[in-house]
Amino acid sequence: MINNIGIVDTRKIIKAINETYNYDFSNYALTSFKHRLIKFFNNNNYNSLDNFIEKIYEKKFPFDDFINQILIDTTEMFRTPSFWREMRDHYLPQLVSSRDFKIWLPHITSGDDLFTLEIILYELGLSNNARITVTSMSEKRIEKIKTGGIYNIKKMEVGTANYKRYAGKSQLSNYYTVQNNSAYMDTSLLKNVNFQKHIITQDKPLSGFKLVIFQNHMIYFNQSLEDKVASSIIDSLVAGGIFAIGSGESLEYSTVMNKIKLIDKFEKIYKKKLS
Repeated sequence: MINNIGIVDTRKIIKAINETYNYDFSNYALTSFKHRLIKFFNNNNYNSLDNFIEKIYEKKFPFDDFINQILIDTTEMFRTPSFWREMRDHYLPQLVSSRDFKIWLPHITSGDDLFTLEIILYELGLSNNARITVTSMSEKRIEKIKTGGIYNIKKMEVGTANYKRYAGKSQLSNYYTVQNNSAYMDTSLLKNVNFQKHIITQDKPLSGFKLVIFQNHMIYFNQSLEDKVASSIIDSLVAGGIFAIGSGESLEYSTVMNKIKLIDKFEKIYKKKLS
């Protein structure tokens, strides 16, 4: 069992992954990334760091499984209900006023925000107006979301409590089924979703979006990577587009503030400047 990894060894692992697979974790928050590495090692019975690095260079370990396991589930259904009420009451009805409205959910690690958004659009009667692009660096995560998410029942209890605080029109249980003590979301909600593998921290930005929702991710980046990702997301927005990150994070000290203006101080919702 590996109980600790030094910074030098962590950087060696990051270097090996980048050189072999072109996934760059060098600007992730090191402490958090180190803890995820330790969890991966112990879940997969790795006892030697040198042996692990050797397997990386020789491509003798399941890299897709590594990416799947190294990602953190950053949220839950209807997390921070006040944020989703703001989306419902003040932004989505106005923004999704015409067909082919484009929304991007980057760097998804679970289906929580996606299914939350889809339920809101459904209850607003706007499901047919929006086209949602969901991107993740893990193909395994994408496939899991496509099948309905496969949620632990305890986690769904948290989502149910959040949905009640959000004050939805129905019951969250109407949107999922239970099989073998696991919850599966209704995949018919995903009819307007395009899934795509995309590494938000290093790939070129997508384009043409009127709304990007990016909650609870940037706490795992250092300031340099936060600025880079925020700039990429802003470039993906049309002029006047909305960039929503939620109350847990802020772009106050970011270099991108000259491109956007804060329009909701509490929920940290920004609008891209027209010029």
